[in-house]
Amino acid sequence: ELEQTIKHAPANIEAYLELGRIYLDQERWNDAKRGLDAVVQYCNESEPLLLMREDLTLLLASKMVDEAKLQCAQKPTAENRYNLEQAEISMANERIRICPHRFTRRPHEKELLIPWAIALRQLARHDEAVGLLQQAAEEPSLRARARLQLGMWLQFLQRPLEALAAFRKAALFRSPPPDPAIRIRALELATTIAEENSLLASAIYYAEQLVKILDTQLRPPWES
Repeated sequence: ELEQTIKHAPANIEAYLELGRIYLDQERWNDAKRGLDAVVQYCNESEPLLLMREDLTLLLASKMVDEAKLQCAQKPTAENRYNLEQAEISMANERIRICPHRFTRRPHEKELLIPWAIALRQLARHDEAVGLLQQAAEEPSLRARARLQLGMWLQFLQRPLEALAAFRKAALFRSPPPDPAIRIRALELATTIAEENSLLASAIYYAEQLVKILDTQLRPPWES
């Protein structure tokens, strides 16, 4: 019924949305993509349709990466490793294409900055990635996660002291406190960098903080 409705009224946004949801629920990815690609000709300013189409594009790219990883794990040939690399590059390119457009339309969604930066990092666009992570770090709800990613990238760029500062901030923000997983990872990396650069007092401090967190997590509830 929805397909007939769209056939006779191709600009019917609600019909496209409902049909798209049905296709997605049934995992009919190609049908969903075909319909959403077609509707953009008629309703290219419909935010719900744009969001659905963008999400589907990223989902399909992610599935290609997952399939390539599976093939590579089952049969780690040069061809399969190449296919995985190409799938990851394709995924990064889709993110770089979609995230700026969505952020322009929805500038309040600062969380878009992090996957956008990660995609830029995958393609070795260093300065752009660092700039976006620094921008994300200004948002209280994102700053620990952004600082962790920034530190990892600075470490890769062989800027250890800057990376150490980023990890320290990611781990020790007080308000809002970082997610425990982020804090643990940041402290682990900070400890390693401090040791590698002969900053022994700092390494001991970060290691002590890490032990405290792990001890709290492993402690039985009745001892809390």
